[in-house]
Amino acid sequence: AEQEEEDAFSPARCDVAFGSAHDGWAFRLDQFAAMYAQKLGCKPESLTNALWGDWTISPKEKRVVRIKSKGAGSSKAKPLFVQLVLETVYKAYSACEVGEDQVAVLSPIIKARSLGHLVPTKALEHPDPKQALRAVMRAWLPLSEAVLGMAMMHLPAPPAAAPLRMPRLLGSSLSNQQLLAPSRLKVQPPPSMVA
Repeated sequence: AEQEEEDAFSPARCDVAFGSAHDGWAFRLDQFAAMYAQKLGCKPESLTNALWGDWTISPKEKRVVRIKSKGAGSSKAKPLFVQLVLETVYKAYSACEVGEDQVAVLSPIIKARSLGHLVPTKALEHPDPKQALRAVMRAWLPLSEAVLGMAMMHLPAPPAAAPLRMPRLLGSSLSNQQLLAPSRLKVQPPPSMVA
């Protein structure tokens, strides 16, 4: 059971990215946690776990609290993920609604995230609001950063992975002791780099 849980994907472990390949943006929970941690006065790691759990922001206490269980008198509080992530993304996408002023909707996002140098005015004032939205979302939540960051977090470095890959690459003609001999695993620099 523990192995199955470890093998399953979990947004709280940052091995899931949410996004739109069509619009060129994506994010992991830890990215949003880093954005809001200081404002909420908590650690980014704790906020990452809370974003995918039954937590909400209490307006009265001005802190993150657990959502009360479903039952008589339970609150209608929105989960933290909805409050901090989805509503922010929905607000950005509202720039594409008919009759909506895209500059008025997207400018606060640009200002709050200090994206002015990444989103030119020409892109923001594009006649097609979808193009303006794409420019803002790609600058704010780049798809490459989310996916490559996830790969860096979860894949082993090449020197650490080599002993695991060598038996499959070289076949079974050598014994495991020969394959994993220290002299074989040591990475030697090219002669031109040796002083």
